[in-house]
Amino acid sequence: MPCSYHQISIITQKIDGRFECNKKLYIKESMVMGKESKGSDEILITASIFPDAEEVTEVLGKNPDIKAQEFLIWTEIDKINNELPYFKRIKKITIRSEEFEKTTGKKIKRNSAANQA
Repeated sequence: MPCSYHQISIITQKIDGRFECNKKLYIKESMVMGKESKGSDEILITASIFPDAEEVTEVLGKNPDIKAQEFLIWTEIDKINNELPYFKRIKKITIRSEEFEKTTGKKIKRNSAANQA
């Protein structure tokens, strides 16, 4: 049985909390959200990630391509996923080239259209 949007919202907030508590390598900012899968009614838990450029450059060198960054970040996400039940696991990631839009209190605006892309 698929999760409702309310359940997905609660799940994604808890996963976001794991990113914050663990301060994962290579990840400067992240936002986890539920997105509808194309071609089905399933909602995929997706992480939008702004990489930590300094840490990524240390490992991959200057100007790493997106695929190399994705591979590096998936290693960290797999560590989080191994601690979660299957239905709460991150299934997809997107790498951002710009920081998230934030409030004056430096919190990510979850409902901002710029942050949903």
